[in-house]
Amino acid sequence: METFVQLQRAKDEEENLRQIVIATRGYSAWGELIEIRATMRRERKAREEEEARLSAERKEAFLIWGGSGLLLTLILGVSIVIILGSQGKI
Repeated sequence: METFVQLQRAKDEEENLRQIVIATRGYSAWGELIEIRATMRRERKAREEEEARLSAERKEAFLIWGGSGLLLTLILGVSIVIILGSQGKI
């Protein structure tokens, strides 16, 4: 219910702003304002998508390098155990 009330208030405030802008600056100014808002929304969405893509790439790189390092460490450890075992040191 609270969300509905807030949404209705936002719509009322938007309409009041529209009337003020049209009354003081004209209808074309309202159109410009709408265009600016749409541009800002698109830019924000593109920025968020880019940040999400970069984050995914960083996670992927971490997993690849971390997994490779872990695998290399495991292979090295097993090799050392085999070598030491064949020399009779363990």
